[in-house]
Amino acid sequence: MVHRLLAILLICSLFAENISRLLITAAFELNQPYITEYFCINKDKPMLHCDGKCYLARKLKEAEEKEKKSEKESLKVSYQLAFITEKTVLTVPVSPMEKHEPAELTFVLPSRPAKIFHPPRV
Repeated sequence: MVHRLLAILLICSLFAENISRLLITAAFELNQPYITEYFCINKDKPMLHCDGKCYLARKLKEAEEKEKKSEKESLKVSYQLAFITEKTVLTVPVSPMEKHEPAELTFVLPSRPAKIFHPPRV
């Protein structure tokens, strides 16, 4: 029972990030009179019929910027440097807080194969 509840909670938390725009819009629709009264920039200009849509646009823009920022951060953490030469340089993922020096692993690549396989003749 606990495992199912935990699984459902994790799935909901994953979906919450992806449907943040929907949640923001739903919260706006539910609280529109309050938002219009206290947060609307254009409340002194009733002829614009803003009704808090300026607040909604601002919140949607903030959510989009936050999503882009988290996407960039996840790309930074997953970046790894690896290349092969005479000496192979291995690195571990670099976190923003700590830096790791590359560890060197030396080996020599063979210049040519020792034996070449020939199929049997008929």
